[in-house]
Amino acid sequence: MKYVVTRLALLLSFVIGLSFFSIDAKADDNATLMILDVDMCEDADDIMAIRLAEVYDARNKVKLLAVTSNVMGNEDAIAGMLTKEGFGDVPVGVSPYPNDTSHPAYWDKLSETASSNEKIDAVKLLRRTLAEAEAPVSIVTTGYLTNIYELMISQGDEYSPLSGMELIREKVKELHVTGGVYPAGVDFNYAYVPFAPVSAGYVFENWDSAVPLFIYTYDLGGPLMCGGNLQDMAETDYLAWALKNRGAENGTPSWDAFTVFVCANFIDAEIHGITCEKCNIEIDQDGADIIEDCPEGKFYRIRKSKDNEYYRDLINADL
Repeated sequence: MKYVVTRLALLLSFVIGLSFFSIDAKADDNATLMILDVDMCEDADDIMAIRLAEVYDARNKVKLLAVTSNVMGNEDAIAGMLTKEGFGDVPVGVSPYPNDTSHPAYWDKLSETASSNEKIDAVKLLRRTLAEAEAPVSIVTTGYLTNIYELMISQGDEYSPLSGMELIREKVKELHVTGGVYPAGVDFNYAYVPFAPVSAGYVFENWDSAVPLFIYTYDLGGPLMCGGNLQDMAETDYLAWALKNRGAENGTPSWDAFTVFVCANFIDAEIHGITCEKCNIEIDQDGADIIEDCPEGKFYRIRKSKDNEYYRDLINADL
Protein backbone atom coordinates (compact mmCIF):
# COMPACT_ATOMS: atom_id res chain seq x y z
CA MET A 1 0.00 0.00 0.00
CA LYS A 2 1.50 3.31 -1.07
CA TYR A 3 1.47 6.39 1.13
CA VAL A 4 1.88 9.76 -0.57
CA VAL A 5 2.92 12.54 1.75
CA THR A 6 0.87 15.61 0.85
CA ARG A 7 0.39 19.03 2.35
CA LEU A 8 -2.96 17.89 3.69
CA ALA A 9 -1.20 15.04 5.48
CA LEU A 10 0.81 17.62 7.36
CA LEU A 11 -2.38 18.99 8.90
CA LEU A 12 -4.46 15.88 9.45
CA SER A 13 -3.94 12.35 10.69
CA PHE A 14 -5.33 9.91 8.18
CA VAL A 15 -6.27 6.27 8.02
CA ILE A 16 -5.52 4.06 5.03
CA GLY A 17 -6.55 0.41 5.34
CA LEU A 18 -5.68 -0.82 8.81
CA SER A 19 -2.69 1.45 9.41
CA PHE A 20 -2.51 4.92 11.00
CA PHE A 21 0.11 7.41 9.93
CA SER A 22 0.37 10.98 11.21
CA ILE A 23 2.79 13.76 10.42
CA ASP A 24 3.00 16.95 12.46
CA ALA A 25 2.41 20.27 10.73
CA LYS A 26 5.62 22.13 9.98
CA ALA A 27 5.49 25.85 9.31
CA ASP A 28 8.36 27.99 8.10
CA ASP A 29 8.86 29.30 11.65
CA ASN A 30 8.66 25.83 13.20
CA ALA A 31 11.61 23.85 11.86
CA THR A 32 11.85 20.10 12.35
CA LEU A 33 14.07 19.28 15.30
CA MET A 34 16.83 16.95 14.08
CA ILE A 35 19.52 14.72 15.53
CA LEU A 36 21.96 13.50 12.87
CA ASP A 37 23.73 10.19 13.59
CA VAL A 38 26.63 9.53 11.20
CA ASP A 39 29.44 7.02 10.65
CA MET A 40 31.75 9.34 8.61
CA CYS A 41 34.42 6.77 7.79
CA GLU A 42 36.56 6.97 4.64
CA ASP A 43 33.85 8.10 2.21
CA ALA A 44 32.73 11.72 1.97
CA ASP A 45 28.97 11.09 1.89
CA ASP A 46 28.55 11.73 5.63
CA ILE A 47 30.30 15.09 5.20
CA MET A 48 27.60 15.86 2.62
CA ALA A 49 24.91 14.81 5.11
CA ILE A 50 26.27 17.17 7.76
CA ARG A 51 26.68 19.98 5.21
CA LEU A 52 23.05 19.60 4.12
CA ALA A 53 21.83 19.58 7.72
CA GLU A 54 23.70 22.86 8.27
CA VAL A 55 22.24 24.36 5.10
CA TYR A 56 18.69 23.34 6.01
CA ASP A 57 19.16 24.68 9.53
CA ALA A 58 20.20 28.04 8.07
CA ARG A 59 17.04 27.98 5.95
CA ASN A 60 14.92 27.18 9.01
CA LYS A 61 13.79 23.85 7.58
CA VAL A 62 15.42 21.96 10.44
CA LYS A 63 16.96 22.78 13.80
CA LEU A 64 20.11 20.70 14.20
CA LEU A 65 20.20 19.76 17.87
CA ALA A 66 23.14 17.34 17.91
CA VAL A 67 25.42 15.26 15.71
CA THR A 68 26.31 11.83 17.06
CA SER A 69 28.92 9.52 15.58
CA ASN A 70 28.64 5.74 15.42
CA VAL A 71 32.36 5.50 14.56
CA MET A 72 34.97 6.21 17.24
CA GLY A 73 37.74 8.70 16.49
CA ASN A 74 36.10 11.20 14.14
CA GLU A 75 34.50 13.45 16.76
CA ASP A 76 37.17 16.17 16.44
CA ALA A 77 36.66 16.26 12.67
CA ILE A 78 32.89 16.55 13.08
CA ALA A 79 33.28 19.30 15.66
CA GLY A 80 35.74 21.18 13.44
CA MET A 81 33.33 21.08 10.51
CA LEU A 82 30.42 22.27 12.65
CA THR A 83 32.40 25.13 14.19
CA LYS A 84 33.77 26.20 10.80
CA GLU A 85 30.20 26.59 9.50
CA GLY A 86 28.94 28.48 12.56
CA PHE A 87 27.53 25.55 14.51
CA GLY A 88 29.93 25.60 17.43
CA ASP A 89 27.01 25.26 19.83
CA VAL A 90 25.91 21.89 18.41
CA PRO A 91 27.20 19.08 20.66
CA VAL A 92 28.94 16.02 19.22
CA GLY A 93 28.31 12.47 20.43
CA VAL A 94 31.28 10.10 20.70
CA SER A 95 30.60 6.49 19.69
CA PRO A 96 30.85 3.85 22.44
CA TYR A 97 31.93 1.37 19.72
CA PRO A 98 35.14 1.58 17.63
CA ASN A 99 33.24 0.24 14.56
CA ASP A 100 35.94 1.26 12.08
CA THR A 101 39.72 1.56 12.37
CA SER A 102 40.33 3.81 9.36
CA HIS A 103 41.66 7.35 9.78
CA PRO A 104 41.13 9.21 6.50
CA ALA A 105 43.17 12.33 5.79
CA TYR A 106 40.11 14.57 5.86
CA TRP A 107 39.63 13.88 9.58
CA ASP A 108 42.91 15.73 10.21
CA LYS A 109 41.93 18.43 7.71
CA LEU A 110 38.62 19.13 9.45
CA SER A 111 40.20 18.91 12.89
CA GLU A 112 42.45 21.86 12.01
CA THR A 113 39.54 24.16 12.87
CA ALA A 114 39.64 24.77 16.63
CA SER A 115 36.18 23.74 17.75
CA SER A 116 34.00 24.92 20.60
CA ASN A 117 31.57 22.00 20.39
CA GLU A 118 30.89 19.90 23.48
CA LYS A 119 31.90 16.25 22.95
CA ILE A 120 30.30 13.58 25.16
CA ASP A 121 29.21 9.94 24.94
CA ALA A 122 26.77 9.53 22.04
CA VAL A 123 24.08 7.66 24.00
CA LYS A 124 24.17 10.18 26.83
CA LEU A 125 23.84 12.95 24.26
CA LEU A 126 20.90 11.22 22.58
CA ARG A 127 19.12 10.80 25.91
CA ARG A 128 19.85 14.37 27.05
CA THR A 129 18.80 15.92 23.75
CA LEU A 130 15.53 14.00 23.64
CA ALA A 131 14.75 14.70 27.29
CA GLU A 132 15.33 18.44 26.87
CA ALA A 133 13.55 18.81 23.51
CA GLU A 134 10.39 20.88 23.64
CA ALA A 135 8.84 19.01 20.70
CA PRO A 136 9.24 15.56 19.10
CA VAL A 137 12.60 15.07 17.39
CA SER A 138 13.42 13.45 14.04
CA ILE A 139 16.51 11.22 14.19
CA VAL A 140 18.39 10.64 10.94
CA THR A 141 20.98 7.85 11.05
CA THR A 142 23.29 7.38 8.09
CA GLY A 143 25.51 4.59 9.41
CA TYR A 144 25.56 1.68 11.80
CA LEU A 145 22.61 1.31 14.17
CA THR A 146 24.78 0.81 17.25
CA ASN A 147 23.87 4.16 18.82
CA ILE A 148 20.16 3.59 18.20
CA TYR A 149 20.47 0.12 19.72
CA GLU A 150 22.22 1.55 22.80
CA LEU A 151 19.54 4.24 23.10
CA MET A 152 16.79 1.63 22.95
CA ILE A 153 18.26 -0.50 25.75
CA SER A 154 19.30 2.44 27.94
CA GLN A 155 17.82 2.96 31.38
CA GLY A 156 16.77 6.03 33.32
CA ASP A 157 19.55 8.46 34.18
CA GLU A 158 20.21 12.04 35.27
CA TYR A 159 18.44 13.32 32.14
CA SER A 160 15.24 11.31 32.33
CA PRO A 161 13.79 8.52 34.51
CA LEU A 162 12.39 6.91 31.35
CA SER A 163 13.90 3.85 29.74
CA GLY A 164 15.21 4.16 26.21
CA MET A 165 12.07 2.94 24.47
CA GLU A 166 9.86 5.00 26.77
CA LEU A 167 11.89 8.07 25.89
CA ILE A 168 11.66 7.22 22.19
CA ARG A 169 7.88 6.84 22.37
CA GLU A 170 7.56 10.17 24.16
CA LYS A 171 10.09 12.32 22.31
CA VAL A 172 10.97 10.84 18.90
CA LYS A 173 8.80 12.00 16.01
CA GLU A 174 10.29 9.56 13.50
CA LEU A 175 13.47 7.65 12.70
CA HIS A 176 15.05 7.83 9.22
CA VAL A 177 17.43 4.90 8.60
CA THR A 178 19.90 4.83 5.71
CA GLY A 179 20.53 1.20 4.85
CA GLY A 180 19.29 -1.97 3.26
CA VAL A 181 19.09 -3.63 -0.12
CA TYR A 182 15.65 -4.03 -1.68
CA PRO A 183 14.20 -6.63 -1.81
CA ALA A 184 17.14 -8.57 -0.34
CA GLY A 185 20.90 -8.37 -0.03
CA VAL A 186 23.83 -7.38 2.16
CA ASP A 187 24.26 -3.74 3.05
CA PHE A 188 27.33 -2.00 4.50
CA ASN A 189 25.44 -0.37 7.38
CA TYR A 190 23.96 -3.64 8.59
CA ALA A 191 26.93 -5.93 8.04
CA TYR A 192 30.36 -4.26 7.79
CA VAL A 193 31.48 -4.09 11.43
CA PRO A 194 31.17 -6.93 13.98
CA PHE A 195 28.20 -5.57 15.96
CA ALA A 196 26.29 -4.16 12.98
CA PRO A 197 24.09 -7.25 12.33
CA VAL A 198 23.18 -7.62 16.01
CA SER A 199 22.33 -3.97 16.52
CA ALA A 200 20.36 -3.67 13.25
CA GLY A 201 18.47 -6.87 13.97
CA TYR A 202 17.58 -5.69 17.46
CA VAL A 203 16.41 -2.26 16.31
CA PHE A 204 14.05 -3.60 13.65
CA GLU A 205 12.75 -6.41 15.83
CA ASN A 206 12.06 -4.28 18.88
CA TRP A 207 11.18 -0.83 17.49
CA ASP A 208 7.78 0.45 18.56
CA SER A 209 5.64 0.79 15.43
CA ALA A 210 3.84 3.76 17.02
CA VAL A 211 6.95 5.78 16.09
CA PRO A 212 7.32 5.87 12.28
CA LEU A 213 10.56 4.35 10.98
CA PHE A 214 11.51 5.11 7.37
CA ILE A 215 13.98 2.88 5.51
CA TYR A 216 16.17 4.37 2.75
CA THR A 217 17.58 1.50 0.71
CA TYR A 218 20.75 1.79 -1.37
CA ASP A 219 18.89 2.09 -4.68
CA LEU A 220 17.62 5.54 -3.62
CA GLY A 221 20.76 7.57 -2.96
CA GLY A 222 23.41 5.15 -4.16
CA PRO A 223 23.07 6.11 -7.85
CA LEU A 224 23.16 9.85 -7.06
CA MET A 225 26.69 11.03 -7.86
CA CYS A 226 26.71 14.31 -5.95
CA GLY A 227 29.44 16.85 -5.28
CA GLY A 228 30.89 17.10 -8.76
CA ASN A 229 29.75 20.70 -8.97
CA LEU A 230 32.30 21.56 -6.24
CA GLN A 231 35.36 20.22 -8.06
CA ASP A 232 36.86 23.67 -8.67
CA MET A 233 36.65 24.61 -4.97
CA ALA A 234 39.05 22.07 -3.46
CA GLU A 235 41.37 24.80 -2.15
CA THR A 236 38.62 26.67 -0.29
CA ASP A 237 35.90 24.14 0.55
CA TYR A 238 36.52 21.19 2.89
CA LEU A 239 33.87 18.97 1.22
CA ALA A 240 35.41 19.60 -2.20
CA TRP A 241 38.84 18.87 -0.69
CA ALA A 242 37.61 15.58 0.80
CA LEU A 243 36.07 14.52 -2.52
CA LYS A 244 39.31 15.30 -4.33
CA ASN A 245 41.31 13.45 -1.69
CA ARG A 246 39.06 10.43 -2.26
CA GLY A 247 39.47 10.65 -6.03
CA ALA A 248 35.80 11.54 -6.38
CA GLU A 249 35.98 15.04 -7.84
CA ASN A 250 33.15 14.18 -10.23
CA GLY A 251 30.86 13.09 -7.42
CA THR A 252 30.30 10.21 -5.04
CA PRO A 253 27.32 7.93 -4.20
CA SER A 254 25.15 10.03 -1.91
CA TRP A 255 22.62 7.90 -0.09
CA ASP A 256 23.36 9.67 3.22
CA ALA A 257 22.74 13.06 1.64
CA PHE A 258 19.51 11.81 0.09
CA THR A 259 18.18 10.76 3.51
CA VAL A 260 18.84 14.20 4.98
CA PHE A 261 17.35 15.84 1.89
CA VAL A 262 14.09 13.90 2.19
CA CYS A 263 13.74 14.39 5.95
CA ALA A 264 14.30 18.14 5.66
CA ASN A 265 11.94 18.48 2.69
CA PHE A 266 9.19 16.14 3.88
CA ILE A 267 6.64 18.92 3.53
CA ASP A 268 7.32 18.93 -0.23
CA ALA A 269 7.63 15.15 -0.59
CA GLU A 270 4.83 14.90 -3.15
CA ILE A 271 6.40 17.64 -5.28
CA HIS A 272 9.67 15.73 -5.28
CA GLY A 273 8.08 12.39 -6.14
CA ILE A 274 8.76 10.87 -2.72
CA THR A 275 6.31 8.25 -1.45
CA CYS A 276 6.26 5.55 1.21
CA GLU A 277 5.27 1.91 1.12
CA LYS A 278 4.59 -0.17 4.21
CA CYS A 279 7.01 -3.03 4.70
CA ASN A 280 8.68 -5.45 7.08
CA ILE A 281 12.41 -6.13 7.30
CA GLU A 282 14.49 -8.96 8.75
CA ILE A 283 18.26 -8.99 9.37
CA ASP A 284 20.11 -12.29 9.65
CA GLN A 285 23.23 -12.97 11.72
CA ASP A 286 25.50 -11.90 8.87
CA GLY A 287 23.68 -8.62 8.26
CA ALA A 288 21.80 -9.70 5.14
CA ASP A 289 18.36 -8.14 4.90
CA ILE A 290 15.03 -9.24 3.47
CA ILE A 291 12.51 -6.45 2.87
CA GLU A 292 8.92 -7.48 2.16
CA ASP A 293 6.26 -4.98 1.09
CA CYS A 294 3.21 -5.48 3.28
CA PRO A 295 0.08 -3.27 3.66
CA GLU A 296 0.12 -3.92 7.40
CA GLY A 297 3.89 -3.77 7.77
CA LYS A 298 5.71 -2.24 10.71
CA PHE A 299 7.92 0.18 8.76
CA TYR A 300 7.89 2.54 5.78
CA ARG A 301 10.10 2.06 2.73
CA ILE A 302 10.92 5.35 1.00
CA ARG A 303 10.48 5.39 -2.77
CA LYS A 304 11.34 7.97 -5.42
CA SER A 305 9.64 8.41 -8.79
CA LYS A 306 11.77 11.03 -10.53
CA ASP A 307 15.01 10.27 -12.33
CA ASN A 308 18.36 10.29 -10.54
CA GLU A 309 19.49 13.52 -12.20
CA TYR A 310 16.54 15.37 -10.65
CA TYR A 311 17.60 14.53 -7.08
CA ARG A 312 21.30 14.89 -7.86
CA ASP A 313 20.79 18.44 -9.12
CA LEU A 314 18.69 19.44 -6.12
CA ILE A 315 21.25 18.10 -3.65
CA ASN A 316 24.15 19.64 -5.56
CA ALA A 317 22.42 23.01 -5.49
CA ASP A 318 22.15 22.74 -1.69
CA LEU A 319 25.77 21.71 -1.14
